Amino acid sequence: MIDGQDNFGINAPHQSGPFLHSMANFSSIFERVLAGLCPQAYCEIGVEGQILSRKIIEMARIHSSKVYGIDPTIDNKQDYENYIFIQKPSHKGLSDVTLCDVYFVDGDHNYYTVKGELDLIKKIPSSSSDFPLIFLHDVGWPQDRRDSYYLPSYVPEESRQASISGLGVDPEISGLTKFGLASGDPNYVFADARGGVKNGVLTAVEDFIIENPEWSYLNIPGIFGLCILYKQDICEDILNRISDLSSAVTWLGEIISILEYNRLKNLCETYRTHHHFSLTTNSLNKQILHGAELEKKNVVAVKEKDRKDSLIKELQLKQSLLNQEIAEAHRESYNARRIAVEANNKAEKLLADNLLISSSWSYLIGKIITFPARQFKKIFN
Repeated sequence: MIDGQDNFGINAPHQSGPFLHSMANFSSIFERVLAGLCPQAYCEIGVEGQILSRKIIEMARIHSSKVYGIDPTIDNKQDYENYIFIQKPSHKGLSDVTLCDVYFVDGDHNYYTVKGELDLIKKIPSSSSDFPLIFLHDVGWPQDRRDSYYLPSYVPEESRQASISGLGVDPEISGLTKFGLASGDPNYVFADARGGVKNGVLTAVEDFIIENPEWSYLNIPGIFGLCILYKQDICEDILNRISDLSSAVTWLGEIISILEYNRLKNLCETYRTHHHFSLTTNSLNKQILHGAELEKKNVVAVKEKDRKDSLIKELQLKQSLLNQEIAEAHRESYNARRIAVEANNKAEKLLADNLLISSSWSYLIGKIITFPARQFKKIFN
């Protein structure tokens, strides 16, 4: 359940999901501080989620007050006739605000941006001496003393802290970590180091107060921290409300900080667990894909083996037939040789017989008798 509805005695947040970060979750404080007042205009710096925008418009509708929304990253439209959206960086967008009483500052969380916003806001006219009131988010860990850059190019290089993209923060680790809050999110670039000059949102607030001693502020821990900035000469009614809130923070601030620490620690632990789960899942998926690839190769190998076995059988059959043909040829060759030998033997026997005959006397006498006749035949022919 969302929108702050009571659920079995537990108030649900004004947003869904485990990453509780919207400034809208401080709505009960806004409403109590502003109760009975009649702001003519509200200004919200950083409206990407638009969760707080709806709350501000609800308050503005009571007196048909004007609402400014400033954000360079989106094209925002609201179903409210007195809503004015300024699609510019805050330092430029505030120049389009002609009069404003209440500011909700939740834009880029770094010293340069926040200090510049406060310096510009103090110059913008308000409708009465009760204003302006400024509600500023992210004065708690981690951006209290550590810059983060949503759009680094909007901050001059000389005003940026050394930073690394892709790393996050953890309440138990002083440096940056790849398993912490906002790690892997390219929209969050955290400063390498925590603390030091001109580093962090709370540092910007403190420097603003030093330069403008007529202003005071109250920090409220939890959900990354809320700061209320106000002039010391505002009406007694508002001062009393802020004083009551300050007393509550004095009594409950430590336990709220403990709850915040535990929440962020568990959130970072969830990120680490999710990261390791993702690594394990990716590894398992790779193993499954590798196994599937091996199975495909095995199927191909089995098919190839079957093809080769079939070919071998076919070749073996052909070899068997060829061996039979060779054996038949050998038999035929043997028979041919045997016949040739027998013929040769007969020829030799015949030749021997002829020689025997030709050597006999009767043969010689026949040759003598027939000699003249053969000679005369040659002559006359």
